[in-house]
Amino acid sequence: MVLSLQNLIFLIGGAGILLVAAITPWALAAVNRDLVNLLMLWFLTALFSIGESRLVLPMFLKISPYQVMLLILVLAFISQVAIGQRRLQPLGRVEIAMLIFAAVALFSEISAGILVAKGEGLKIANLFNGFLFPFVIFFLSKHLVDTDRKLIKVLAVLLGVGTYLSVTAIGELTPRLAFLVHPAYILDPFQGIHFGRARGPFLNAAANGTVLGMIFVTGLYLSLSDGIKPAVRGLVRVLTALLPVGVYLTLTRACWLGMLLSGFVAVLGFPRLRKFFIPGVVLAGVAVLALVAIKSQGEVRLTQMDPIYSRLHIYNASFHMLVDKPFLGHGFDNFRNVSPQYFSSIKGIPYSGETIVPHDTFLGLLVELGLIGFIPLALIYIFLWRDSLQLFRRLPPEGMLGKYFIVAFWGVGTVFLVNMQFIDMRYFVFPNAIFFLLAGVMAGIHHKVFAGDRDHRRASILVP
Repeated sequence: MVLSLQNLIFLIGGAGILLVAAITPWALAAVNRDLVNLLMLWFLTALFSIGESRLVLPMFLKISPYQVMLLILVLAFISQVAIGQRRLQPLGRVEIAMLIFAAVALFSEISAGILVAKGEGLKIANLFNGFLFPFVIFFLSKHLVDTDRKLIKVLAVLLGVGTYLSVTAIGELTPRLAFLVHPAYILDPFQGIHFGRARGPFLNAAANGTVLGMIFVTGLYLSLSDGIKPAVRGLVRVLTALLPVGVYLTLTRACWLGMLLSGFVAVLGFPRLRKFFIPGVVLAGVAVLALVAIKSQGEVRLTQMDPIYSRLHIYNASFHMLVDKPFLGHGFDNFRNVSPQYFSSIKGIPYSGETIVPHDTFLGLLVELGLIGFIPLALIYIFLWRDSLQLFRRLPPEGMLGKYFIVAFWGVGTVFLVNMQFIDMRYFVFPNAIFFLLAGVMAGIHHKVFAGDRDHRRASILVP
């Protein structure tokens, strides 16, 4: 059988990827490299996952650089475990709920008959980007980010990403500063959506604003840390102050709300910020009044009603879909295909028909997976909240991995969860990965703090 040139290229490319994936992890494990560096390199690669080139493999599988990087990272971690450089922590309730949810979602997509689309290959991108990849990041960060120094490194990289996104946002909305925008595809009106708003490399203003809001909280936490030099702390504060500018330029109300609420969480949770609570409320009120007074783009977004009307119609259709199939749902990632037949007129509420995307992550998954799939998803967040609350009560205030890290995690979670109510987060690997990165750090702390208690209870049971 004679191989075509295209198939030969596929074989050579696949063999090269396998060779790199086989050799690199063992090399990293052998020299005991800090895998946090590789973890952060994965985040930087994933940042540009939307506009990057991909290698198309048989079955229409598209392999992106950030996916190859994650494979190398996972294999490097496994290699370190295999040669005894790292010990695995036992699976917790969160990981078990993640496994159940992933299994239900995959089975649901298969049952709905949409896993393989004619001419498009496997339709698994949203399951992996929205859930499986972030779940892997959770598991890795639980084991890898276990010291103050490593956490500072993580937060510094995130702040660097936030600075880049803010500068890019300014360039996007200021023609004279367009040279600040890289990569160039961000300025292409025919790629992505929300052109004319700060959408960054995600090509989506809502995703961009979500990431900026989450990083704003981590920047606040880093700026309050005693673990960095005073001069560096001043720079961190300047860069952190730039992030709300980027959030505003996304012209996305959910992002504004998420950052505002997370700011309240930070002010109430960080003692050093409490004196800014009243001034912060006044400043936020003045900012809103100023937007209305100067008739800016922000004021237009504040008063725009079509997106609200569309969501009301989506909620109405979702309710009827849920009543129709409350337990098993309509199939993961199947909302777009099934929902049109459930849309109906609502008296007094016009509908332009501009979207049939759920625009609410939890509601969309409830409709698609039913209660069978939604319950394990809800348990993931319930378990994370319960574990973080236990840690807040138990941890001392000192150290980067102390009590106030939990406050930072709550602030990031506030931004993430608020925006999940208004956009379907499954399409964007980066914001999901940030949340589960910090959730994994929190889970690792929880295991260390409460492992001694569990061992003590086991010993007391065994001793008569």
